[in-house]
Amino acid sequence: METKSPVQLNAIEAYAHAGTMAGRASKRRDAACSAFHSDWAKRAIALEAPDDRPAARKAFDDAYRAEATPTIAMY
Repeated sequence: METKSPVQLNAIEAYAHAGTMAGRASKRRDAACSAFHSDWAKRAIALEAPDDRPAARKAFDDAYRAEATPTIAMY
């Protein structure tokens, strides 16, 4: 009998939102706020089933990079 992983605790969008908020705070040089959102994501990802953790981490990391990476103006 194959065992399925339990239902994911948080939606992927919650991890992406945390990444966006952490990235935005980092861009504003608000270390406390960035640390708060990063810590929340780290703790929430640890509660997920092992099979769901990579997708949650990727959602957080991608959203963080998209928000925190400065855009370069092309002239």
